[in-house]
Amino acid sequence: GRITLAVDDLLNTMRWRQSGSAGNQEFAIYRKWESRRISVRFTYRFGNRDVKAARDRETSTDAGRITTKGNL
Repeated sequence: GRITLAVDDLLNTMRWRQSGSAGNQEFAIYRKWESRRISVRFTYRFGNRDVKAARDRETSTDAGRITTKGNL
């Protein structure tokens, strides 16, 4: 199996700021949301790896026969 660790916004710097004016009024908007996130993923492949290796060998053998047959 394989374990993967991922971290988003580690330094907690994700912010949004907007300011503007309309006539004689000015406004400013500051937003900060919880953006730090940690995720752990575990991946495991089921099945027999030897079967896949044998299947790949058969495929390459077939490709060799097709190539040889085509060169006649």
